[in-house]
Amino acid sequence: MAIETNQEKQMDKAEEEAKFAEAEKRAKAHPGGDNLKLIRSSERAKELQKKSTEARRRNKERIQTLKEFWKDFDKAGLTLADEDGLDRIRGLDVMRFLMKKAFHDEDFELAGLYAEKIAQYETPKLAAQQVVTANIDLKDLSDEEFQVELARLEVSSKKNTE
Repeated sequence: MAIETNQEKQMDKAEEEAKFAEAEKRAKAHPGGDNLKLIRSSERAKELQKKSTEARRRNKERIQTLKEFWKDFDKAGLTLADEDGLDRIRGLDVMRFLMKKAFHDEDFELAGLYAEKIAQYETPKLAAQQVVTANIDLKDLSDEEFQVELARLEVSSKKNTE
């Protein structure tokens, strides 16, 4: 093993600095080079390379999962557009499919959430009725006023029941 002298170390360092300066020039000349960040440490470069590899692996898994999802979607007879390019799928169809998929994946909590949302569209909502109460003392009304008030209440009652 050769012993490096200070002069050799300085030469190596000077060469390294010259390579780095050249790399900076190339980066600046590159379109978008102002956004590039040069890495001086090989350890840091290896660390970032591992992160990049892991991110690519995760993205491939996501793409594969999405492909499987669309295959299941097509198997269920749901396509986003028909031959004419018109959408024939409704949002409710998608929610039903996702609920079934959640059951299949044994994610019962998610399936329950979808079922709750679907139920809002499948079951009719009860119509709210306005109830008006009026207290009228019959002693204070004449026979004619009583007949007029009775006719008004009957008309109002018929409108509410229709």
